[in-house]
Amino acid sequence: MTTALSQITQTWTNPYNSKMTLTGNGGVLSGQYASTAGASGVYRVYGYIDPQSAAVTPGGAGVPVGLILNWRSIQQGGTPDPSWNYTSGMAGQLICNAAGDTVINLNHALIASNPLPGAIDTPGFYVDRLEYDQATLQEDAGYEEAAPLGEPPADFAAQATLTYVDEQDPNTKLYLAQKPDSPAFWAAFEWSGGGTTLIGTCNTGYLTTLGPYQSLAFCGTILPGSAALSLSGWLDYNSDTITLQEYWSGPQTWPLRFFQTRGRTLTMKAQ
Repeated sequence: MTTALSQITQTWTNPYNSKMTLTGNGGVLSGQYASTAGASGVYRVYGYIDPQSAAVTPGGAGVPVGLILNWRSIQQGGTPDPSWNYTSGMAGQLICNAAGDTVINLNHALIASNPLPGAIDTPGFYVDRLEYDQATLQEDAGYEEAAPLGEPPADFAAQATLTYVDEQDPNTKLYLAQKPDSPAFWAAFEWSGGGTTLIGTCNTGYLTTLGPYQSLAFCGTILPGSAALSLSGWLDYNSDTITLQEYWSGPQTWPLRFFQTRGRTLTMKAQ
């Protein structure tokens, strides 16, 4: 039986001619992202989609998906630049467009934690909407596979050693096992009435000479099939504060896709 998971595990391309290849292990997605616009290299991408959701069909609602991207190139011989410190968080849905083609429609937050000469003068969250179409060419650009994450630990929040609490709502919490130092790790997110396990990524080459910000991104699903979540931002080591752009995406039909994603900003202090 065709499922949304089997539809999304292939190679996709966007209007910037970037290519994203996804594979799936249950609802956990991983793969490579090859870019030629701005940044040139091959990067790790991770994500979540509900593995039980049926395939998307023309005229129907989409299936929520969350993705994160680590902009530290894994291509052999890659040349470092300040964008290697960036991460991205994306949320949206796998959906059939007006022509009946299966696409991934995403809201994208690029986390620029430091300036990039000739492109970005001020650190911040840079927002775009991206649509990915099925690519005709499956590529291997030369990269080392990311280590598999395996199964998330049971009751991760209870085992976490670090807790960050939202300044506006003390019931909203982010749990980490330790200060982020890996291209892929587990985390947990909790809010009043619910919670979920997250996949996280971060700038593993964090350098204080570039400023106090370490970029981070997380993604997960909320109530399988009903919503996908991405959280992207940075950890300020001076204040031990995490500032995140939250994207919460639910299923919508193609004509109503403009309502697929709700966004807000969270400021979370170490507890």
